[in-house]
Amino acid sequence: LLDGTLPEDIRVFIAEDAEDAEDAEDAEDEAAEDGTPTAVAIFTRLSYVQDDRTVFLLSPLAVATARQGLGIGQELLGQALEALRSDGVDVVVTYGDPAFYGKVGFAPLSQDMAQPPLPLSRPEGWLGRAVEADGYAPLAGPSTCVMALRDPDLWKGSGIGTSNRPDKAI
Repeated sequence: LLDGTLPEDIRVFIAEDAEDAEDAEDAEDEAAEDGTPTAVAIFTRLSYVQDDRTVFLLSPLAVATARQGLGIGQELLGQALEALRSDGVDVVVTYGDPAFYGKVGFAPLSQDMAQPPLPLSRPEGWLGRAVEADGYAPLAGPSTCVMALRDPDLWKGSGIGTSNRPDKAI
């Protein structure tokens, strides 16, 4: 995903473990030394040829198993969305668990509101949100994702980046 995508078409956000706020710098240094992040969120450009807005697709979001359920993924997403807003991104979409992503403002999208780049086996997992809080208008036209996400098998199941099949991990 990283190698085959243009730099302007990808944003990567990493959370590093810290036991508490006072130890954050030490934890960042340790994480940087051993190269093991606590969580990672990758956003890639999703192009709508008939729409001028800047749209990014979140896939994947991953949190270390031992650190899940602590709000780390939600915190990372909040910070990532703020950074994307600062970069001029208008809309973020994802294909995943509505219960989880609903906690950070994502809502179900019909295919009339935002056409996915490939067929969805679970359309209820197609979710989106405006980066600004002023609402979401439908995106016009068909969409195209980055080359690394164009494998139809990635879009089967509960969402891209959520497969239990290691050979299909993003």
